[in-house]
Amino acid sequence: MLENCTFCLEKTSLIKSHIIPKFVLKWHKEARQGPIRNTSNINQRIQDYDKPYLLCKECDNSFSKWENLFCKNLFKPYQDNTFSPYNLNYTDWLLKFSTSLSWKVLALTKKENNLISFSDLQKKQIDKALQTWQRFLINQSSTPAEFEQHIILLDGIRESSMKPPLFLNRYLLEAIHFDVLLHETAIISYTKFLKFIFIGIIQIKNKSEWKINKIHIKEGKIDTLKTFNIPEILFNYILEQANEIEKSFDGLSSDQYDKINCNINNNFNEYVKSNAFKGMLLDNS
Repeated sequence: MLENCTFCLEKTSLIKSHIIPKFVLKWHKEARQGPIRNTSNINQRIQDYDKPYLLCKECDNSFSKWENLFCKNLFKPYQDNTFSPYNLNYTDWLLKFSTSLSWKVLALTKKENNLISFSDLQKKQIDKALQTWQRFLINQSSTPAEFEQHIILLDGIRESSMKPPLFLNRYLLEAIHFDVLLHETAIISYTKFLKFIFIGIIQIKNKSEWKINKIHIKEGKIDTLKTFNIPEILFNYILEQANEIEKSFDGLSSDQYDKINCNINNNFNEYVKSNAFKGMLLDNS
């Protein structure tokens, strides 16, 4: 069946598109030495992420060049801990990659009619963001304008002035999901996979709160040793998601619990090198 591609708007055959790049799941499976689980159904193992019919083949392929550059130059070095903390440099590919993520998350949210809680004015702003990001990705605009992109690199929390959720570090180091956050002070596209968070600004009231690791147009450098304050809306959302993981594990069946322990025992030498193990240690320290 022919349908309009959400990106180029041409009526054509659509393909199943990964919102989160395919190489993320591949890395995650290999690093964990075991299956991935969905917290909405913790007793079910998943082989792949949901792949909606969003793009035509040509548009989907056009995104892959930025995904490949991100994978080679930032994802693998940071996930594998083979980087220099002062030398995570990037060029124009990072802004293109981040913008493509934000566009896909927002376009899918709109297509699946998940904007019910948004006002008409907010929906107009969302449409403006989608149009601006699309024009930037096809080089009809040199910048994403006010719809900035930000990146946060994660490495767990070792000390906290508050009692953190039990699964906070496992969420920070392992979780994979995306969302569009609506708050009285901001609307943002949120894409998280493993040790990366990408933020697409749709609307914010206090711009001074959102200076964290803004992605520059042509080139830049990410200092992983630099500390920064996370905006309240983002901080609270992360805590909520960590609490949701804890709730989901309360529903883990004894059979699945035994399978997890068996898999860990069978792959113990690899498991102790994983972020899953690191997150568990940090959460219980």
